[in-house]
Amino acid sequence: MHPVEVYPLVSGVEGVEPGIHHYNGRDHSLELVEALPADDVAALAADFTCGQNYFGSAHVSFVMTARFPRNHWKYPGQQKAYPVILMDAAHLSQTHYLVATELGLGAYVTVAINTLAIEARLGLDGVTEGVVAMAGCGKQRTRRSPFEPRYEPYVPRAGRS
Repeated sequence: MHPVEVYPLVSGVEGVEPGIHHYNGRDHSLELVEALPADDVAALAADFTCGQNYFGSAHVSFVMTARFPRNHWKYPGQQKAYPVILMDAAHLSQTHYLVATELGLGAYVTVAINTLAIEARLGLDGVTEGVVAMAGCGKQRTRRSPFEPRYEPYVPRAGRS
């Protein structure tokens, strides 16, 4: 009954065949949609994230889609049905960050995505099921990314009150 579906793009996960998968929530299993070489999966993930190669290098990327009728039947005629889907995807994204951090993995979430290419590749119509976001994770690199925030303790400037 949950509106969000997940299609993992696996390129470097031990014991999981590289390619496009679908998460079957009913059986709690991965279904192989299309086997691909790991390099092709990385290129596909980069294309899906609008050429952001650093996202394409993740060992697994998760395409989050929504099956819109699943939410709209719960909220018939309700203007909040669509925003609730986005909130569900946001909650999943936050959980993704928390789990990845606990496992010592680097993670990303983005909505800078190539929606039309993703929907065409996955065979989605964009009306009954459409893409809402992508997330991914993998082993952290030893060298920091220039995009990674650097947190430092706050030190008040002299003369400020």
